[in-house]
Amino acid sequence: PLSACSAMARKADKENWAAAIQKLNDLIEVKFEYLDGDIKLIKTQLELIPVILKENETLKKENLALKDKIATQELHIDELDQYERRHSVLLHGIGEGSKDDDRKSLQDVLSTLGINFNSVDIFHRLGKSPTGINSIAKEGKTKSRPIIVRFYGHSSRWVVFGNRKLLEGTGIYATDHLTPRRMAILHHALKLKRSRRLHAAYSYSGVVTIRVSQNDKPIRVTTIQDIDAVLCPTVSSPPIQTDDQYSRPVTDSDLTAVAKASVDRSLRPRDASSSRVSGKPIQISNSFESLESDKLP
Repeated sequence: PLSACSAMARKADKENWAAAIQKLNDLIEVKFEYLDGDIKLIKTQLELIPVILKENETLKKENLALKDKIATQELHIDELDQYERRHSVLLHGIGEGSKDDDRKSLQDVLSTLGINFNSVDIFHRLGKSPTGINSIAKEGKTKSRPIIVRFYGHSSRWVVFGNRKLLEGTGIYATDHLTPRRMAILHHALKLKRSRRLHAAYSYSGVVTIRVSQNDKPIRVTTIQDIDAVLCPTVSSPPIQTDDQYSRPVTDSDLTAVAKASVDRSLRPRDASSSRVSGKPIQISNSFESLESDKLP
């Protein structure tokens, strides 16, 4: 009886072990099926990689093309904006007061320059008037906002720049009415001039121009990249930060920097009969200039 019980126990153990092994085999087969499905999925994804890379390259090319198109459109819009300012000039240093006071002061300045006030289409101060005061106090000095003067024709504008030496000693000076983009470019160029990396930086009829050294020819620039390319032709220029540099509002310090850079530079009017500006004011007709007769400089 004892041997029979032992045999029965061993038989039961074998059956239990066989059942456990079978269960383990079934579990392994299920795991392998899952692994086989994962391997097939990975293979499918690997096959899609070349297609995705090709689509990515296509999107990159389209993105670059759109960036170039946007940059071209921005330049075109900037040119149109500057074209609208071709009859305008900024006059700095005229003390602030009421509208009638500004009109009287402007009449006196234009009379000094040899321009009839009837040539003025419209004029106003640049920027908002400070609350409660008529001028801006900065560093202990009283600073007035510049006046934008728009003439009926740009010939009067040339007379302003041609005769602006007559304003020497009055604290009044004239500058171009630049777009915010061109103002930022000129401001960048003036920083390089102050650090002695440029010999000259100025604007002429809305065109920002630089000169690397005294003997170099003037170079027209339309972007900050143009300036960096002139200074470092073998080094790739950093990208333009349009959000920060070109979209920011023009500050009074920008206008002052531009005015200081251009106040000592004598710009001659485009007069076919004379190549230099004489000491006496250039006279123009008292009648209105025709907008249609004006040509772009």
